[in-house]
Amino acid sequence: RQELVVYWPSLEAHAQLCNLKGKTEEDCQNYIRILFYTAPGKFLICGTNSYKPLCKLMQLKNGQVIVEKEMEGIGLCPYDPEHNSTAVYSNGHLFSATVADFSGTDPLIYREPLRTELSDLRQLNESTSDVVEGKYGGDSSTKIIYSALTTPHNAIGASAICVFQMEDIQSVFQGPFKHQESINTNWLPVPESKVPTPRPGECVQDRLFLPCGRPLLIRVSLNYRFTAITVDPQVRTVNDETFDVIYIGTDDGRVLKVVNIPSSDSTKAFVISENEVFTRTSPIKQLKAAPGYGKVSGHNKSVPKKEYDTKSIDTNSLEEDKESTDSLLRQDIELTDCNEVDGDKITGCASQSKLTLYTSEYLHIIVAVASLAGLFVGFLCGYLVSRRFSRPHAVP
Repeated sequence: RQELVVYWPSLEAHAQLCNLKGKTEEDCQNYIRILFYTAPGKFLICGTNSYKPLCKLMQLKNGQVIVEKEMEGIGLCPYDPEHNSTAVYSNGHLFSATVADFSGTDPLIYREPLRTELSDLRQLNESTSDVVEGKYGGDSSTKIIYSALTTPHNAIGASAICVFQMEDIQSVFQGPFKHQESINTNWLPVPESKVPTPRPGECVQDRLFLPCGRPLLIRVSLNYRFTAITVDPQVRTVNDETFDVIYIGTDDGRVLKVVNIPSSDSTKAFVISENEVFTRTSPIKQLKAAPGYGKVSGHNKSVPKKEYDTKSIDTNSLEEDKESTDSLLRQDIELTDCNEVDGDKITGCASQSKLTLYTSEYLHIIVAVASLAGLFVGFLCGYLVSRRFSRPHAVP
């Protein structure tokens, strides 16, 4: 495989201006935050460019990279290389959730030429999820979106992988129209006679239900949270079935490999490997799937997919639905060996190791028991102190 290296440093003038604004030498570099394959041989790349975001549309011709177009990346790419931003490229458009100013106080969701309302912090507080597009089961006509969601940092650590159908999202935009009189009032439904023409969009009245009734995968763990997701869609198995293979990045440098196995009325996700790509202090901020390689963005690292395929499989989960997974994985538990399959088909390596996971019910029980124990200890200490310092009443 021939590798082509493209150097794209910041201009010296941009780096000097960045330093004058109080940023460090390390911050005043060009960090690639957006990289999408837009057409055969064409790529959209955006970098922080010393806190002056810049995007380039590049094309590969005859072994050389040609810059077709250069444009500002404000609203598309973050200024800060450490900012928690996300983006997805779909149907010829780039959708980004980032900030549009140097100080990071103007969060927005942007698709040229539209953006969310300025200074309305309720629309986007923080980009705590990563979104990718995929297919649902073997039906290529059903488009779905995978999303990695996490709880806030000041809450109990929990993560989930959810899947939404595009038709469900579109049906939301056909619901009752809402209007906000002022920034200090609530969004309320309006009569049909007051709905603008043409209709600019709709707001949901009730909470959405996932197509399978629940998240595809949930992790409640004190060790890590989900931070990034990418999908290798419709990977062909040894018996010519196709499944979505999901790669999930965590905030402690791990990559989980998950297989989505849909059925007629529900879906099941099996974690078949867990790999430590970076050190535990380096979170994975973005994942990209490329033929033969999984692109991991923390500092930029390419890991062959076969490396994912030779780690441990949770055999306890496989036992629960052996019929579904026998056609997907070849395992040799007695020899603890890996069986390779040609092409892009999935392989696996069996192991008896099991992930350390905590359910939400388990954590709730711990919190309740700790609270009761604290109340009992507090009562006991108060009682003993009151006995120690109380004076006996004099009897006349």
